[in-house]
Amino acid sequence: MSTHSKKSAKKPYRKKRPRTAVYTRKTTCYGTGDDFSNNDAQRMVCETIIKIMSNDFVVLAKRYDDAEVDEENIDRAALQELFADIEADLVDAVVVYSMDILSTDFKAIEKIMKFFKEHDVRIILAKQGIDSSTPNGRRFFRNVADLIYLETVTEEWKNRKIYEEDEEVKDEDKWVF
Repeated sequence: MSTHSKKSAKKPYRKKRPRTAVYTRKTTCYGTGDDFSNNDAQRMVCETIIKIMSNDFVVLAKRYDDAEVDEENIDRAALQELFADIEADLVDAVVVYSMDILSTDFKAIEKIMKFFKEHDVRIILAKQGIDSSTPNGRRFFRNVADLIYLETVTEEWKNRKIYEEDEEVKDEDKWVF
């Protein structure tokens, strides 16, 4: 028996194929000319975009489909299930038909983007052709973050201005005889 240990041959580096989830939400966009308000149509477009982008993606069979729900609320069953799977490290990329499928509320979008970034999950917006792993995609999401910040600051300014105006009115009322 030899006392020399066998050196294990290193496995060649192989790029991990992104496990990709498709998230859909039935929308209520009536009269907009957008035929992609149902889950199946959105999924079809997302899967087509994935195939066009690369054969390296592994599209997960699990469906993350939310029924017609409030687009500002992120406490949706399928979205929360997607978050849980991301936390369990089962998802590397998420494809949605468009940004408004995630939410139409800037603060909710900010929470979602922060969550994806913390878990190193790539976001792909099929309709806009935006991928957060590309320079243009990162720029787009930075611009969205800037808009969110601007909206927050503007809202705070408006609230402060309204408060200051209320205080001025109260001060004026003190001198009324």
